[in-house]
Amino acid sequence: MLPLKCLRRLLVVTGIVIASASQLFAESHAEALASQVEIRRTQYGVPHIKADSLEAVAFGFGYCQAEDHLLNIMNSILRARGELAENFGGKSNVESDFRNRQYQVRKRAIETYHRLDADFRSMLEGFADGINHYVTLHRDELPEWVPTINGHDIAAHGLTGVARFAFDRRGIVGKFLASQNKDQAQVTPELSEDMLGSNMWALAPQRTVNGNAILMGNPHQAWSQVATYYEAHLTVPGVLDFYGSTFVGRPVLTTGFNENLGWSHTVNYPDLEEIYEVDRDPKRADHFLFDEGSVPIEKEVATIKIKTDTGIDTESRTFSYTPLGPIIHETDEHFYILRSAAYEEYRFYQQWLRLSQAKSLTEFRAALDIHAIPMFNICYADREGNIFYLWNGTIPDIPHERQEFAAVVADDSDDIWTRFHPVSELPQLLNPKGGYVHNCNSAPYLTNAQQRLDRDKFPKHFPDDRFSLRSQHSLELINNDNKFSLEQIVEMKHSLRMLLAERVKDDLIAAVNSAESDATTQQAIKV
Repeated sequence: MLPLKCLRRLLVVTGIVIASASQLFAESHAEALASQVEIRRTQYGVPHIKADSLEAVAFGFGYCQAEDHLLNIMNSILRARGELAENFGGKSNVESDFRNRQYQVRKRAIETYHRLDADFRSMLEGFADGINHYVTLHRDELPEWVPTINGHDIAAHGLTGVARFAFDRRGIVGKFLASQNKDQAQVTPELSEDMLGSNMWALAPQRTVNGNAILMGNPHQAWSQVATYYEAHLTVPGVLDFYGSTFVGRPVLTTGFNENLGWSHTVNYPDLEEIYEVDRDPKRADHFLFDEGSVPIEKEVATIKIKTDTGIDTESRTFSYTPLGPIIHETDEHFYILRSAAYEEYRFYQQWLRLSQAKSLTEFRAALDIHAIPMFNICYADREGNIFYLWNGTIPDIPHERQEFAAVVADDSDDIWTRFHPVSELPQLLNPKGGYVHNCNSAPYLTNAQQRLDRDKFPKHFPDDRFSLRSQHSLELINNDNKFSLEQIVEMKHSLRMLLAERVKDDLIAAVNSAESDATTQQAIKV
């Protein structure tokens, strides 16, 4: 028998060997993946990445994004983990961390990870390995807070990326809490669709000079940490060949084209969540009455670390959950539950991968039927000449009046939404009259002015029929009999016309001229 002193020494040495073996394995695996990847960048820096497998192409994609946006990506990874305050302190980071802990972003990513398709999991892991490989090669140049990451981190980051659009996007939680006179209520400011938004067109062959369908995507995203767009071309022979864009930190392209078809997105405005009021069970603490039974509530204590000037502090908050969704408020008599279409879904980016692998309209529509992406309009075109529009989303079929942020009383399952409208029930157009479809963030009913969709044929909780100046401008450009070249499409995409200015300019100048005005105002009128 070895003396205790020798045994301890052996354990220490063995531990070092194990750690080194793990590190060596990671490095050798990264080198093996790297050997499968070919990366060529254009003069503008756009990477064309070709590899032998989805895992390897994602490895190259992660490495390229790390070269260009590493700190941005890693900051977002810490956000999804709920670890911003631990690394940077700050009240806003504390609230961000608790929000992501309350809505269990990383926990949900881990719990659903094994349910993802194996080939998509390999992309998540390859993407993380590519970022880690870049960090390993440049460790001495990087801040200490830059972590080593894994597939769970990329999956969680994907959840937060979609949640930015589809979870509490109308700020209903803050509005509801404000209505309850809660001091902690935080109302998200809303912006007009004419202030922020995107544009897209699909033109049929009879509307183009070269006789091929043309797709135009014009996404409007801020140059910011959470919204930076990234352009790339990913190729795995026989498996994937797609050119397009995505937000940084994602392993899959979300708009673009392959050799057969393409699509673009604009943001739409579906009603994706409701707040339900349920009665507390007066006989059982932490239970609520529902479906003639008493349903237990799960509680979880979330503790975060907070960096301060003197070290690390901790803070804890308790959050509550039900089978219907997380509890956002409670009183002596009621619990208030947020039921969100985007909360339990996790296959967003997996569906985008399947869309990018589609080879025909039939395959594309089959991929749409996966029905995981919670929102976004779609304009589509293909080499066969088909054009298609879909007001897409996992839209709850609500059995009650639509509410902005007020709670709906719910006693049983008949009072709440329990299903989504299938894709077949959503507003859509295939190869319509006039040879075009378009969307500029307005409601779907004037996607084509010659084949208008009837608002009255859709449920009341679908969007109202509203049509912005930007959408009107779009129609003026393409609702005609003209045939366009690609160069003309690009020119129209950058049109500087302002319909409001054209409609009020004469009256405005006349009004100013009728009043006393100084030289500067007269010069403005002349201009």
